[in-house]
Amino acid sequence: MFPSKVEERLSESEKIINREVAASLRYLCQAANITRSSFEQAFTGISYATWRNYLNEDYPNNRSVAVLAAFSWYIGLSMNSFYLGSRLKPFLGLTDDSLRLLTLMSGLGTQHFDIACQTAFALLDSDQQAALEADFLDARKAHQKIAGRCDFVAPLDVADFSRDYCQSCAWGFQRIQAKRGFSDEEMAETLGVSVHRYQRISDPEDTLPISAAVAARMKVGFELEDTSFMLEGMKTYPQFRVLRQYQEKRDAMLRPLLGGLSEASTLKLSRALKVLFG
Repeated sequence: MFPSKVEERLSESEKIINREVAASLRYLCQAANITRSSFEQAFTGISYATWRNYLNEDYPNNRSVAVLAAFSWYIGLSMNSFYLGSRLKPFLGLTDDSLRLLTLMSGLGTQHFDIACQTAFALLDSDQQAALEADFLDARKAHQKIAGRCDFVAPLDVADFSRDYCQSCAWGFQRIQAKRGFSDEEMAETLGVSVHRYQRISDPEDTLPISAAVAARMKVGFELEDTSFMLEGMKTYPQFRVLRQYQEKRDAMLRPLLGGLSEASTLKLSRALKVLFG
């Protein structure tokens, strides 16, 4: 049996998403200087060889959104940036140097992150400070509310994290379905999967991974601005749900802050943070 036109389009969209995710992850790993040693110190339950496949644009298999979530926790950036591919740096408004600085700052613990942001703000000129001050103070207040509550826990067991993540997402799919009054067939169509696959990923007792493509279609297909409610059922790692609730604010604070720094200030801040926080 030949694939239908719909199946062909879905297959092609998955290839595009997988390529974009791979490109973004590769940029971020290079910027953050993530080596095999640092990866294996941060994660268990996933081999470095498997992770390298995630960075390979030609790797044909889907990327598990739970694995991407675990990496987003480690690197400190929201998963939205993982779907940008070659558009990552232009979208963020950052150069290679400021992208490296972004990954350095995002990976800091909450108290060190706040110190780094204050240092960066002090390096802006007076006009930039005046333009950013109100948003910067609001974002800092939001950040301080969760200080120390959701720092990355190393080494993170990715297999254990994935079970907790996927179980919570299964309950999230059920909530969306009940709220929309959709049948299994309608949910499957929106997510671009078979009915059988939808029934598996919406079953909290099933451990079938959810692909990055399904996560993207969910957000677009159901027109969701915020998807953190999907993580309300996380029991083993509830702090990750807390992280997701403020991650966008944290990213929104960092991008204009780093984008406004001169090249000299960017290098000066990078050196200072490496001395202070290693």
